[in-house]
Amino acid sequence: MNNQLYERDFNVWRETIIKKIKQQDFNDIDWEHLLLELEDIGKSEKRSFLSNLTILIAHLLKLTVQADAPEMMKGSWYSSVTEHRFRVRKDLEGLPRNKLS
Repeated sequence: MNNQLYERDFNVWRETIIKKIKQQDFNDIDWEHLLLELEDIGKSEKRSFLSNLTILIAHLLKLTVQADAPEMMKGSWYSSVTEHRFRVRKDLEGLPRNKLS
């Protein structure tokens, strides 16, 4: 497989890799870039989870500590708490059970 495809057109590269794996054509796979992408998936998911958790905690703290904040601000924080609770729950539900223990 042409390893330069990864640099030229990521989406075509990705589709080509998927097709080759489905066809069990393992000899012509760009293993180097595939492994890099697989490693990055975990890092990206972790960053996203930590970001959502940080925002959730920050806005819960603001609602507790700044009880006298204007209603418009508190409304925004409540919306954010709802959204980020959903995101954190979704991330946790997507983990295999053995990763939580």
